[in-house]
Amino acid sequence: MLKHELQQQGHEFKTETDTEIVAHLVEREMKDDGLDAAVRRALKLMRGMFAIVLVSVEDPEKIVAARNGPPIV
Repeated sequence: MLKHELQQQGHEFKTETDTEIVAHLVEREMKDDGLDAAVRRALKLMRGMFAIVLVSVEDPEKIVAARNGPPIV
């Protein structure tokens, strides 16, 4: 569902992985308020168990981690 929505908005996928869907979703949610806020918005649309760690080229010193399910570490 999310992948189809993103494809309709012009996102092009190179793989069949859910991880790539998350990357495109966060990219779509990027605004002027940074990676943290983009990830928060994206998380509201994600379902299931996951653990993700993201870094943006715009702020490579910042790491954002999130999970829904077992601990990341």
